Amino acid sequence: MISAFGVDHGEVSKAFGSNITRLGSKLGSATSRAGTNLVGRGVANKGAARAMGKPMTGAMRGFQRGLGVGGSAQGAVGGRLQRAGAGMMKRPGLTGSLAVGGAGAGGGAALLGNRQRRTF
Repeated sequence: MISAFGVDHGEVSKAFGSNITRLGSKLGSATSRAGTNLVGRGVANKGAARAMGKPMTGAMRGFQRGLGVGGSAQGAVGGRLQRAGAGMMKRPGLTGSLAVGGAGAGGGAALLGNRQRRTF
């Protein structure tokens, strides 16, 4: 569709669409990769807690328990990030659109929040 100003909006939307899809795909893969890394770190922490053996002092017992619980939590959050990244990669156009829209809304809110009031 050509507007009154001579701009072909079909071509404009095609140009933006490919960039937004590419952005969404990158965000999805980065999210999935971050989840995979977090799962790996969680498994390593749980393994380190198990490898400590039977601690002799109460402080070490608490540290070992915290390391194991923290590793479990990291694994759970990493799994959720992996699933979220996979979902984002299924619909990269929507993901990129939401990212661009969120950045625009955040920038507009920052501009409104930083305006100065003038009193004369």
